[in-house]
Amino acid sequence: MTESTVRELSPDTLREAAAVLADGGLVALPTLTNYGLFCDPFNAQAIDRLFEAKRRTKFGPLSLFVAEAGQAERYVEVPATLRPAILEKVWPAPTALVMRRAYPFPPRLTLGLPTLAVCCQGPGSPLQDVLELLGRPLGASSANLSGQGAIDVTFDVTVADLGDRVDLIVDEGQERRDARPPQAHPGNTIIDLTFDPPHLVRHGFVDPETLAPYFPGLDRDTSGYAALLEERRSALASPTPGPEHG
Repeated sequence: MTESTVRELSPDTLREAAAVLADGGLVALPTLTNYGLFCDPFNAQAIDRLFEAKRRTKFGPLSLFVAEAGQAERYVEVPATLRPAILEKVWPAPTALVMRRAYPFPPRLTLGLPTLAVCCQGPGSPLQDVLELLGRPLGASSANLSGQGAIDVTFDVTVADLGDRVDLIVDEGQERRDARPPQAHPGNTIIDLTFDPPHLVRHGFVDPETLAPYFPGLDRDTSGYAALLEERRSALASPTPGPEHG
């Protein structure tokens, strides 16, 4: 890691982070949950760089972070049952919702899936400041090397894993780190709305029980989600049979 990789949190650093991202770079930022690695989701080369930086060895599409809940409709098909009052109760919060993709992002962002996880955490972290400076969403993954499972991705983990693989890491400072409560379930809670009933993908920072009233029939069996997703991937990979000739 070079000394120039890490910057202390400040208005100048946030502006620099926004400029780096707009130019196709990679920036690690603290969020309301843990450190995330961010890129321009409209830039195919930036997306490739993010996967390479993480040494991604498993199936794991990127997610999309937006500054305001209303921005989601530009990029995904928000179910009518969520618009607008219910969605405003779910967001802003560390909750990601998987919905049908409605925007032609570079294919690697979603790894070929017709779906996209979108999160609107809202105010309270440097991530939100950068989103507002940019005026557009960001593609994201956790700021650590792939294959470590659902760990708490701290500043120290980020520097150790990615310090020489990204353009900028924003250091929020020891005081802010000490003020963070311990996380029994690090990361965003994720719910997939493209299955019927909706399916809990991951129990994260937000207790799924507080979200259940907004998603009738929510299947909380996270262990069964992988099979559902693999079935979808297999169906997408299978060639469509052509007409029979006889």
